[in-house]
Amino acid sequence: MNATANPSITQTPPQYFLPPASKLFAWALSYYRSHFSLIFGVSIIPFLLDAVQVFVSKNAPLLLIPLAIIASIVAFISRLALFGAVVEEGQTVNGAYKKGIDLLIPSIWISALFTLTTLGGTFLLLIPGLLLSIWLSFSLYILFAENRRGISAMARSWYYVKGYWLSVFWRFLFLGIILLIVSLTIAFATIGTTFFSAIKSGATKELQLPLSTQLIDLFFTNLIAIPFSIIYSFGIYSALRQIKKEVPAEADEQKLQKNISIFMVVGIIGLIAIIVFAGFLLVKFYLRSSPLPLNIPISLRILVSSMLASMTFSPFLDFLAFVR
Repeated sequence: MNATANPSITQTPPQYFLPPASKLFAWALSYYRSHFSLIFGVSIIPFLLDAVQVFVSKNAPLLLIPLAIIASIVAFISRLALFGAVVEEGQTVNGAYKKGIDLLIPSIWISALFTLTTLGGTFLLLIPGLLLSIWLSFSLYILFAENRRGISAMARSWYYVKGYWLSVFWRFLFLGIILLIVSLTIAFATIGTTFFSAIKSGATKELQLPLSTQLIDLFFTNLIAIPFSIIYSFGIYSALRQIKKEVPAEADEQKLQKNISIFMVVGIIGLIAIIVFAGFLLVKFYLRSSPLPLNIPISLRILVSSMLASMTFSPFLDFLAFVR
């Protein structure tokens, strides 16, 4: 699917504002309905593997780890297949998976660079990490739609979003709110009564989710939330690409790539610092069989807390949690 395949967004007169979030949502919903068989065919495989994990965890826990590894790999390829299905109109399930497998290595490479770059921004007091996560959010779409790879794809994403950061952020936030409301509604409908009964009775043991609830949650995540998010985000990418019809000048693109490289270096240095510091603590307090002192200097505790917060905040880590 190319940038002109969406009549409600891309075959309009030149525009300088992104379509409203509600319009993007309506378009994504229409696309989801009209391509449901393709989306179902691509997404059903990770759903089935996740469902098998639920049964295995109860009946054969020893098989859970290898199955989880396989399911994670298949889930990642499935997400890439969804990118291929959405970007290229007329795609088939087999064709989408072939596209995802063909671009598996470039996708992993971009994801790794994205992680280091946003992590580098996160080390710089968190806010740059959030900005970068939005600026670079369309890197994989550019890989699939424009065949630009690595830092080049990331620089092109930055170019498209430049000047529209808040608009893009709001549209992502809008989708997140909608999905959260739907997710909470499903949770309340399936376990609401049990949950409130447990609170009322003062039950202290962990609430066990019924099998049906777990399967409903997996179905919603794999066959609705993730595909719909990819479609919706592609609508934003298509609109940005139409707004900025001209490709960036070579000098501008090189400047963006340089900026990305700087943040990436900061991310690498930060990771090395964390590894070295963790090794220092391990040697000093664990290998020497000395208990971890409770009176660690406050400055040291703040440093450790800041680094851990930076790692936790990484948008790519959030993405990994979401796709699983």
